[in-house]
Amino acid sequence: MEQKFPNFRKGIKANWLKVTALGLLIFSCTPEDKTPALFQRIDAQASGIDFENTLDETDDFNIIEYLYYYNGGGVAAGDINNDGLIDLYFTANQEPNKLYLNKGGFKFEDITDKSGIQEEGTWSTGAVMADVNGDGYLDIYLCQVGDYKEAKGRNQLFINNQDGTFTEKAKEYGLDFVGFSTQAAFFDYDNDGDLDMYLLNHSIKNPEVFLPITERSENTPGGDKIYQSQLAQGEQKFIDVTEETGIYSSTLGFGLGLAISDINKDGWQDIYVSNDFTENDYLYINQQDGTFKEQLESHIQHTSRFSMGNFVADINNDSEVDIFTTDMLPGDPEIWKKSVGEDKIEVYRIKEQFGYGPQYVRNTMQMNLGNGMFSDISLFSDNFATDWSWSPLIFDMDNDGLQDMHITNGIYKRPNDLDFVNYMNSNPGAMEDEDLEKARINSLPTLKIPNYAGLNQGGGQFKGSIEGMKLGFEEPSYSNGSTYADLDNDGDLDLVINNLEQEVFLYENQSGKENAYLNVRFKGSEFNTFGIGAKVYVTSYESTFFRENQNSRGFQSATAPEVHFGLGKTAGPVGLRVVWPDGKIQNIEEQAVNQTIVLDYANAEASQIPSNLRLTIPHISVAEWNVDFKHREDEFNDHLREYLLPRKYSHEGPAMAVGDVNGDGLDDIYFGGAKDQPGELWIQENNGKFKRQIARVFEQLQRAEDIEARFFDADGDSDLDLYIASGGNEQAAGMLFNYDRLYLNDGKGNFSFSP
Repeated sequence: MEQKFPNFRKGIKANWLKVTALGLLIFSCTPEDKTPALFQRIDAQASGIDFENTLDETDDFNIIEYLYYYNGGGVAAGDINNDGLIDLYFTANQEPNKLYLNKGGFKFEDITDKSGIQEEGTWSTGAVMADVNGDGYLDIYLCQVGDYKEAKGRNQLFINNQDGTFTEKAKEYGLDFVGFSTQAAFFDYDNDGDLDMYLLNHSIKNPEVFLPITERSENTPGGDKIYQSQLAQGEQKFIDVTEETGIYSSTLGFGLGLAISDINKDGWQDIYVSNDFTENDYLYINQQDGTFKEQLESHIQHTSRFSMGNFVADINNDSEVDIFTTDMLPGDPEIWKKSVGEDKIEVYRIKEQFGYGPQYVRNTMQMNLGNGMFSDISLFSDNFATDWSWSPLIFDMDNDGLQDMHITNGIYKRPNDLDFVNYMNSNPGAMEDEDLEKARINSLPTLKIPNYAGLNQGGGQFKGSIEGMKLGFEEPSYSNGSTYADLDNDGDLDLVINNLEQEVFLYENQSGKENAYLNVRFKGSEFNTFGIGAKVYVTSYESTFFRENQNSRGFQSATAPEVHFGLGKTAGPVGLRVVWPDGKIQNIEEQAVNQTIVLDYANAEASQIPSNLRLTIPHISVAEWNVDFKHREDEFNDHLREYLLPRKYSHEGPAMAVGDVNGDGLDDIYFGGAKDQPGELWIQENNGKFKRQIARVFEQLQRAEDIEARFFDADGDSDLDLYIASGGNEQAAGMLFNYDRLYLNDGKGNFSFSP
């Protein structure tokens, strides 16, 4: 019987017309979504901020001649005249820097000329405001690139004259550094009551030339510096103490991000440095004796590969500081496929042999576990791929009690474009021809992209998209430095962004009054008048919120020296506790909310906690246990066998299981081996030491790769049997060595293989 089918084309067309008509009807009846954005941009004509960082490339000075040519400028916030309104200072690379006085109502006045801030030089980078001389007024420190190509600047210190004018005195204070500065941070590293300074610099060596990490000990004039203030000793000057403090000052460092924080909560300020390219990031732990120890690998398993800006803050309200660093991983698959990615395995191995730690091309969100260790949750947080990212800011955008995130994005021309990189690699002499060099620079792709914004959902997760989720950040740009501040004193934090080849973005926060807030300013001690380094805890009925009063933030930028709390639906009052930098404590049991308060150091009391308290993790040498097992990883490249694997599965590291295998009440240890290394069983003796048990049974299948091991009672005879998971990619499919193994215990710690 013949089966007739309907005319599908005719039916589809008829149905499509019906659906279209219905859609038009629904659309015409649906009110337009007029939900306002959380942040409303205010243009230059309305605000008076007409600053724009523009570049004029030349044959002698461009992205080929200076690697960081497109890094852009920064912005520093602070109240320079103590009128209660936050003012703004912008830096440019080839244009004049500008200082804007906040007149209220998002109206600003350009006071650059009449303030006397006339920077010397031609290439400014970062800036920060701090009271350097202890007179109660914010001064301005400016970083520059100097004595290189067309950049002839030096770092400058503008001392506030308390009358709306400034006088440049970097040389008198010993801070007129000439080199490749990115940013500075003022903080009291030696707890003597005055503000010292860390100066972040960047190298200009060829980043493709790898040097062993032993080169870190070679101090160079252009490396990072740390300066000790002599103000507490009665002198208005700083001295360079880089070498004696243990700070690296070599050409390995490409410093782009700087954060100060008491990371281990011992009452002494620590330092986190983001390094671009091969060099590891630095985590300097303060040793409480005027020195630092770089201990990144003792606390953090891996970092961003091209670490740029950073921010240290508590993202999950556990009163522990977490660390966020930016990188250049695109979220757009098309851009990603056109960009340079991870190292080839051969290059990775070279870096590993030279002593460098694991690095990956993505942002990292290092969550503080509270035991001195950090764990990267960026993939879980969904903020690992935000494209060419510079300045991360962590602050509570909507005052709901959870700190949110904003990241500036974009680079004027993309030097990691694969077409450009491949051309340069295949034509090593191309850059010797000036005309060809210029042509290649002009051919570099330009792509504006929107800045990233993510709302904290709790539990370490952020709801973010590159379009901004109606937060108001949809406009594409080449954005670099950024800062936040409550510019109109209405209880929410506004946002300021310094762009390249485009006027600055000034955003007014319109979060409304649904959520409570508390803004805290500081009247500090004699030589630390703004309380830099103070810690503030605010406790409501539901949560405890924590902030540190630090102001060098993000990338080449600085916030005002104050802290802001979003408190959600808290009606108040709240409890407040401040720990001043010298350890003194101030408690306020009932503090009203929805206002700005000033905490006065004079009201603080001496702490009962010893000042030298340090959070430490006991370290026990395996030599004390008499254990000499050493895992020997085999050299096998998974990607040569399966090119599309996302990562290698043959270098999972040693498996380990702990349990009492012989019933003597003492824990014993099984160490798993890599391929061709048999596992070992170590029995604990009454003196706390261990003795290796000769167990030939583990040698029979030593070609297997042990990637996991567990003791458990598999056969119900009340002793611990051993299950070992096999892994790796070395063996051909179907071989016995690929299968997991079960070993049964005879109750005395002797094991036999159970097929």
